[in-house]
Amino acid sequence: MTSGEHYEVLRLNGRPHKMLEQGKRLALDDRLDRQFLREVSRYLNDLRLIQNIFNEYAIYAANLETDGGNDLNATKLLAILIYKNVFPQDFEALHRGKGNLARILDRHEEFIVHAEAEYKAQIERLEGEIDVAERQIPSDLLELRRIYAMAVIERIPGHMSLLTINRQNWIEISSIAKPDIFDQLINSSNVTFRSQQGHQSQVNLSTLEAEVDPSRTYRQRKEEIERRGAEFRTAAARKLRLLRTKSAGLRGAKFNEIIRLDTDGLDALFNAFDERSELARFLILEGHLDDTYYQYTSLFHSGRLSPNDNKYLIKIRGFITPEAGFPIDNPKEVIAAMRDEDFRQSYVLNVKIVDCLLSEPVLYASHIADMFGYLESEFDTIDSFFTSYYASGTQVPKFVAGMVQSWVGFIPAILVNPRHLPHFAQLIAHLPLATLEALPEKYAELPEFLAANLAEILALGVGFEPSRLEALGFELESLRSVDGFPGIARFLFEAGLYTLTIDNLDYAVQTVLGEGDMQSLHTRHYTTISQIANDPLTARIEREFAGHLKLVLIGLPDNRQESTATILAILARDDADFDDLVAFLRTQSAVIPILAVVPARFHSPAFQLGRIAPSWENVRAFLSSEAFDSESLTTFLNMDAPQAALSAEPMPDDEGVAPLHFFLIENDGLTEAAYRTYVRALPRGYSQFPDGVDVPKLQILIEEGSVAFSGEALDFLSAHDDLRLAFAIRNIEPFLKEQATLSIDDDFREALLGSPIGDGHKVAIIRSMDLAQLSGLATRARVVGAILERTGADLPGLSTGPARAIILATRPIEVQVRLFNRYQSLLSDDDVREILAELPRPFSGIKRGYGIPLLENTQTNAAFAAWLVSRKIISSVGKGWFGEIRINLFRRDAEE
Repeated sequence: MTSGEHYEVLRLNGRPHKMLEQGKRLALDDRLDRQFLREVSRYLNDLRLIQNIFNEYAIYAANLETDGGNDLNATKLLAILIYKNVFPQDFEALHRGKGNLARILDRHEEFIVHAEAEYKAQIERLEGEIDVAERQIPSDLLELRRIYAMAVIERIPGHMSLLTINRQNWIEISSIAKPDIFDQLINSSNVTFRSQQGHQSQVNLSTLEAEVDPSRTYRQRKEEIERRGAEFRTAAARKLRLLRTKSAGLRGAKFNEIIRLDTDGLDALFNAFDERSELARFLILEGHLDDTYYQYTSLFHSGRLSPNDNKYLIKIRGFITPEAGFPIDNPKEVIAAMRDEDFRQSYVLNVKIVDCLLSEPVLYASHIADMFGYLESEFDTIDSFFTSYYASGTQVPKFVAGMVQSWVGFIPAILVNPRHLPHFAQLIAHLPLATLEALPEKYAELPEFLAANLAEILALGVGFEPSRLEALGFELESLRSVDGFPGIARFLFEAGLYTLTIDNLDYAVQTVLGEGDMQSLHTRHYTTISQIANDPLTARIEREFAGHLKLVLIGLPDNRQESTATILAILARDDADFDDLVAFLRTQSAVIPILAVVPARFHSPAFQLGRIAPSWENVRAFLSSEAFDSESLTTFLNMDAPQAALSAEPMPDDEGVAPLHFFLIENDGLTEAAYRTYVRALPRGYSQFPDGVDVPKLQILIEEGSVAFSGEALDFLSAHDDLRLAFAIRNIEPFLKEQATLSIDDDFREALLGSPIGDGHKVAIIRSMDLAQLSGLATRARVVGAILERTGADLPGLSTGPARAIILATRPIEVQVRLFNRYQSLLSDDDVREILAELPRPFSGIKRGYGIPLLENTQTNAAFAAWLVSRKIISSVGKGWFGEIRINLFRRDAEE
């Protein structure tokens, strides 16, 4: 520096300065920083002091010139000399580790810890803001879609429940806010809607966007939301990277950079320098005085070892191992003074020594190898050293990389004992990414260990980029376990590094994405996930859909209300087990309107489980399906809901309906109630009974009149007399017309007489019977007699025998007497007497003799008595004491 330049420096102070003369005299070193000279001159105004400083500088600067290997900074040397001359007592105390400067430098670790905590707090705060922002974007987009969706719904007739955009797939109206559906909808001019009953209506949406917001389209509003979110994410990610970089570099930062980060309490530190405190602040905060001072003070003292350095060497020579954090000021000098065997013993366990060794791996290669060998041998007994080094070492990345490289068992030793989690945290934070990515393949148990212990690892507070976790190929069992680390939780979510469990998905949707409708997530899970439309969430589920189906979609006890569109989308997948897909379909309450949209392999399960809309169209489609299964359709038709719905819908009767009709009428697997329902719905009857159905179903066919009467149909029932009878009764008119040609006998006709057909029909049947057989068939005679008595019907050609049989067989006595009155003309006197003898008293007492039978005074009995008199069966009729009909008999002797 020239004298003119020094004069300029002094002139800037606003007053003449004798320092100019010193500069001219000493021809100061050109290596001095001119900026430093300008600034420090403001604090120096004592000529003698200045002269002493420069005189000493001239002496020690010569040493710098002659020591070719010396890389000391000339400006720092001058700063030390200024400190030495301005604060001589503090300078002397510094050599003993005392004084104001020593106290400030001793707080180096405290300043670093404070700065690390501050950076950590800022990172956590920013991660929290990112988390909130990320959750807000989907919410904002959903709200936007709902605004337009509501405008669409307002245009739809109230009874419509389905819509189609491409005229292929029908979608539930409740799903139109789903992103992929809505994006199609908003770009459509006309949309077709349909009711559950099949009624359709078309709605024009061309003016929808303008009505909702005349100034912006939906797409413009959507892009604004996404752009704001993207801009915030980009800025926040950049700031996060900067904060993490700064935090990671704290251990290697200069002392003045560290102390500047902790401005609280600086005044108290520097006030100890009294009136010269401003000079002290300048020298320290600008980095001219720092923890490298020993490199310069050694110029003023014999040797390069500080008192601390000597203490360390004295201890280890006395076989005492200092604490790992024991202060060493000149580690290179200490290392040079140590013995080779010291690096294979506990004496190497000093933070400064390890830092120094690792900072020059080539120079200290053998010492480093010895050190790692000792660390391996004593791994389980030196936790305190590891704790100290991880907390304050500046070469931690090289340290952990060296441990991994030099000791094959390092990682296995970590994995067997959770006590060694701090090592694992350092591996994550500091190993080269390529090395980190290779670990899971080499140590198969590592991912599981990380998944089980991640929360505890994070709680150690070791900062690292969350993205480094992805290299370890693990899946976290519980996202909720890292709830206190929102940045990590969000990263794990976005990277899909978690197992697909109900709780993890609950946490992801509620906490990470900020969705509040957990009820929908539990009752219509996949539908809700689809509507949220979060790409990372969707990608995670897609990556392992088969597991998601089994564990979540089926495993959620209340997941019964998935939309029809969702159900169809899931059934269409080919990356899941068929049985699991059927189990999923079983859990759902929705019914699919049209069978045609269901994959063929699920036609049978859809009917078996009742998950298809009950319509004759769907039933016919299934009957013609390649996957048709009779049992499944039968199960479906037996259900109450299909029975009710199908019975209310006219059964088709077109040209191709025969398979449907035959399936119903020939289906013995239907319950009797279902069979009756469908038989009743058949639009026409059949000429013959179906083979293979049981008796109750044949009975139903008869009762419902589904089979036209014919001799062949009657013969089909020949093995079942009761059915034949029922069939004849149900078709009595055609039966009577054709009975002459039918294969029936009088036993069958007799059964018909006891059935609930009309008396006219019964009389017609009696007239077709062989009445001559009545003499030996009392039961039949009784039936015939009752009918004839009740109807008064005439039977031309009735002979004595049948008449006698009818009278005797019929009950009660009143009916017998009426029939006796009616058919007495067909009887001889002997027949009459024989019949009278078989009648109950008092009628059996009407015979020759001395008795006086008394009959109840009725018209029937009066007529009876009258023809008995007329035929001289009795002598006369009188009146008893109480008005009875008195029968006067012929005396036996009189007749004789």
